[in-house]
Amino acid sequence: MFGKEYPACDIQCARYLAEVIQKEGPETVAAFIAEPEMGVGGMIAPPPEYWPIVRQICSEYEVLLIADEVMTGFGRTGKMFAMEHWGVKPDVMTMAKGITSAYVPFGAVAFNNEIWQGLRGKNFVSYTYAGHPVCAAAAGQDDGNLREGQGS
Repeated sequence: MFGKEYPACDIQCARYLAEVIQKEGPETVAAFIAEPEMGVGGMIAPPPEYWPIVRQICSEYEVLLIADEVMTGFGRTGKMFAMEHWGVKPDVMTMAKGITSAYVPFGAVAFNNEIWQGLRGKNFVSYTYAGHPVCAAAAGQDDGNLREGQGS
């Protein structure tokens, strides 16, 4: 897209996020969502500076950083979650597949404590397939790691 090559590119692919946020108006951008590694084309990892720059931009503009760990989570990149490779904590993380080794359909969303405090005590819409007992059991839904107030 930019016609540049790493490392001479100065990680313009990450810095472009700030440009888009500024053009759109920071008050109109709620979140940036992406896979930690691009799944299309063979699990392509970004340059090492990419995610730290994106995290800094999202924090600066108060834009939520959402990591789509559906394909990369649960040890598929050598770490429990791919974002750990860059030392970056997303605000929200989506995950699936690896939770149950894809034997049964199960997905989850995790969010930081600040978002949790805003959602705490609120009612959520449930769907026909939500909270299926077999899938929840396969995922180890209540293994002590998902209790209220744990994590960040």
